[in-house]
Amino acid sequence: DLGIAEDDVIVADGPQEAVPPKIAFLLDVSHVPADDLEAMSLELPAVNDLVQKAKSVVGCSTTTQTFNAHNSPLNGFIGSLAGLEKFKNDRPQACGVASIVPVGPGGTLAAFCAAGVMTVEDGLRLAKLAEDAAAELASSGKKQRTICVTGFKKALVSTLCKQAAAKEDGGACSIAAFITRFTFFVSGTEPAISSFEKLAKASPGHCEVSTKGDLGFCSSLMQTVQEKLNESLDVLLPSLKPPTTAVWMTTEVKILRPGADPAKILEVLKRLLTSPLLYDQCMKAALKDGVRELQGLHKYHGQRQQVT
Repeated sequence: DLGIAEDDVIVADGPQEAVPPKIAFLLDVSHVPADDLEAMSLELPAVNDLVQKAKSVVGCSTTTQTFNAHNSPLNGFIGSLAGLEKFKNDRPQACGVASIVPVGPGGTLAAFCAAGVMTVEDGLRLAKLAEDAAAELASSGKKQRTICVTGFKKALVSTLCKQAAAKEDGGACSIAAFITRFTFFVSGTEPAISSFEKLAKASPGHCEVSTKGDLGFCSSLMQTVQEKLNESLDVLLPSLKPPTTAVWMTTEVKILRPGADPAKILEVLKRLLTSPLLYDQCMKAALKDGVRELQGLHKYHGQRQQVT
């Protein structure tokens, strides 16, 4: 039970479409190996143009170290847009009716670029700003961590988070992402996450825990990074345009349909780094909205999945 009533799943901003999109493109790209990106650049002029813009706008090079870095907003942005370009090339008829389901900061910024809300250049600058601010936070000496927990239900994970946070003075520990009914990301300060791991191992049942990053992603621990991003977002507002493609907000369980007010989009982006990722809830909402096919990018090959 994810705590969402059936009638409250979908919140729509902007004009309603007569026929909801039946296909969604999932922007879940944490990294793109340099070899794959190079192959796409050779095949697709649009991807090559994207790579050249990344080099000129933010000084990003196509080295394996740059493009294979996990939890990188800039890498997620480039990989997501490259994946979308491949989708357009492989299925030109479908891309015109598909909605976009972004995952993570880079994917979300890429989605709004693809939807015409902001330029690719502005998206690159925002992604680079978020990445630099996150790197500064990581080097501040205040240790944080995000882990993946598989096997427990939400109620138990929430209880363990509260217990772990209470064990440390000023500790933080919370669910950062709802991936499936039994899979969650948990973010927090390092001592609290260590306590969570011990509590999880001592709890009835079986769970698997793995580290996903060295920052408290999708939580209040990212507030300083979010504030730096917000300053640039405020400057960008006058140039933002209504989306031409429906975009699902996985931090809000909300679909922003074509024509949505850019000011509403800005509000969502101003909570992007500090809000938990509601992926599982969003998938259920998309299903209710009529989505029956989920298209994504896995490595260099498109991956199609039926949603039932």
